[in-house]
Amino acid sequence: MKLEYRGTPRPDYEHWSPWSSPYDYDRMRREAGVPILSPAPRRYIQFRVDFLSESLDAAGAVDSIGFTFSAPPVAHRLAGEVAVLREGDVPSFTAKAGEVEKFLYSVLAEIKGQDVGFDRLLVATPTQIDSVEEVRIDGVKVPPGQWSWSATPDSFVVHFPRIWQDSSLLQIVFRGIVLRYGTTFRGWASLEGSGDIPQEVEAGDATPEVPTNSLSVRTALGGDLIASLQVDPSPFTPNGDGVNDLTYISYNLLQVTRDVPVSVRVYTPSGEVVRTLVDGKQGSKVYRISWDGRNDEGDMVVPGLYLVVVQVSTDSGTEQAAQTALVVY
Repeated sequence: MKLEYRGTPRPDYEHWSPWSSPYDYDRMRREAGVPILSPAPRRYIQFRVDFLSESLDAAGAVDSIGFTFSAPPVAHRLAGEVAVLREGDVPSFTAKAGEVEKFLYSVLAEIKGQDVGFDRLLVATPTQIDSVEEVRIDGVKVPPGQWSWSATPDSFVVHFPRIWQDSSLLQIVFRGIVLRYGTTFRGWASLEGSGDIPQEVEAGDATPEVPTNSLSVRTALGGDLIASLQVDPSPFTPNGDGVNDLTYISYNLLQVTRDVPVSVRVYTPSGEVVRTLVDGKQGSKVYRISWDGRNDEGDMVVPGLYLVVVQVSTDSGTEQAAQTALVVY
């Protein structure tokens, strides 16, 4: 076609999702495959491979690309949204960073034909949740003996009676913490024991009572970057007897959307640096590190009171938080 007749290429978002983020090639090789990030199930998939090289003599080629899929799927579509529940269980868009909040996770199942349904939901979380308080199916509370849950530091799983009716609404009430603006609670549904690939929940309008239509939670901008700094146990006795030989320094890093410079140092009361425990970059997360009572040279410090200082540097300035640690023998 002549250049003067060519139009400007435009994405067809009516029939195709936007391009996903790039896949980690090293992870694909290491784990022999990674989950597809695009919405599913879909009949067609489009992919692009870019070859990057610093050598003019290098050349690349694709030998093969394989896809593993489950048919029939869990559901034709799973639309989900999350909300913060305020007093009276009124849904809200905004959570308080670093504080335990009550959340409502809603999933509307569009099930057609031979879709197998699901009885298990895994939700990714920024920290380990405190509890799952309630499971509802179509507005009815599921009796405690018919559902169960478990949690890890970065997710929780809920088991419940199998859902396989079209337009069924699953709702889970849980308590947990968000650390930054835009925290996303991704979810995957599956049928226990089927061996099928879990199907991801897409952000959408699951129920009129929740106005978010999103799997992400906002937080109020501003506020402290360092929260819940603790040194425990204090006092501790690093004498090698196996009892209280270490003290643990834990803190929450809030409201940073990318890794920022963070340091954790131990000081004497006169301001001398005894030990540097962290000096690098960290993102919004819950951290827990240990101190064995030694200085940077590897020698035991003298008994006494020390100051543990966590410092965070961002574009808007520097913030510090401190706690004491008492060393005794």
